[in-house]
Amino acid sequence: MAETTSAIPLPAQLAGKTVVGDNGAGYYIDRAMLRRGLFALPLLAIAIVAGYVMDARPAVPFARVLIDRGEVAWEEGIFYRIPILSTLYGVQSLDDVISIANTFFLPAVYGYNPGSRTQITSFLADGAVVLCIWWLESLRRGDRPWYLQHPSILALLSQFLSLGVVCPLYCFLSYIDSPSLESMLQGPRSSPLSLLPALLLGYYIPGIAMLFWPDLGERQAWLSVWQLYPIHVSVARYVLSLVAIGKPKTQGETPLVKFQRELLVTRVCVGFAVVVGAATWLSTLWSAGFAFPSVFVPTSMPARSLPDFTAFCGLFLRWDELFSFASMFVWLGYVYHDAKKADLVRTSWSDLALRGVLLSVLLGPGATMGLGWLWREEAVAARREKEALLLEVAAKVDFLLKENGA
Repeated sequence: MAETTSAIPLPAQLAGKTVVGDNGAGYYIDRAMLRRGLFALPLLAIAIVAGYVMDARPAVPFARVLIDRGEVAWEEGIFYRIPILSTLYGVQSLDDVISIANTFFLPAVYGYNPGSRTQITSFLADGAVVLCIWWLESLRRGDRPWYLQHPSILALLSQFLSLGVVCPLYCFLSYIDSPSLESMLQGPRSSPLSLLPALLLGYYIPGIAMLFWPDLGERQAWLSVWQLYPIHVSVARYVLSLVAIGKPKTQGETPLVKFQRELLVTRVCVGFAVVVGAATWLSTLWSAGFAFPSVFVPTSMPARSLPDFTAFCGLFLRWDELFSFASMFVWLGYVYHDAKKADLVRTSWSDLALRGVLLSVLLGPGATMGLGWLWREEAVAARREKEALLLEVAAKVDFLLKENGA
């Protein structure tokens, strides 16, 4: 059995925590984090299953054949032949990787797999909600690992390994290193004001253009831009954060007022992504009609569809969305578990589950995820305002007692 590390002083970041480890080696494990890791093992299970089901390696030779052919061709009333863009960024290794990744989206981009095009349009809109949450979670106060403070790294990894594989890993890492309630009550460590315009510039505009740009050949260029959206969003956020014009005056601002102002920014950012996701979902419901399940529900493992590369791409993207939101909803369940323990949320599990199912059907998984996460944030804000009010009352009582010589 491991001994408690009491013989030597703990590192500053572990002060006040119950740890176990080897005194001689100076190796420490946060016991609470270990418990959370065991509790969150289902997220790792999702990642393992996703990696098995979504193994894209068998399809890579077919993608290379398509690239070597130099064009994508299909018939839809008339015969289309579109050259494949292979020189993208001028860096051979990067261009090779992006070219292969692009081939998985070509059936959706050009619509010669109509179901895939409908599904990816909705997935892109809902994916923005996930990105909002990742970036907003990265602004939490506390000594969190670098990969949680810079979600663009995992987002970039998801572009080439798939979001369905990376998302459950992110959820696992995020949950085991969740910020304390005290740090959440302090608000974000930096303003989220630049996030929405950065997402518009780096994610939404390239994503819309790659699907709807009138010149079919140029859609691949937009697709290549979108593939690196984590970099574009990060750069845009940095540049926008340097712009002083339009920044609110914060001199003399109380911590509570600052907290409320940044909560408003969070509401606008997540709310925008929720509205776009819900509108896209409703449009999908309207256009797909009774064929709706076939658009989103995968019917077999992608590898079984080969050598039909188009069918592989459609199945791959459907599984991608399924694993992504399965892990996000499991993570949200863990978040609510902690919120209920902290008495932030008192709604029963059955009520939460019923609301989640109904909203997922009516508004889509992305909108439901965003609303569920935002509701937890509202609960944190309510606790913050309550504590601030109590402190204000206590200060006034103390002042009156001193005035009366008590």
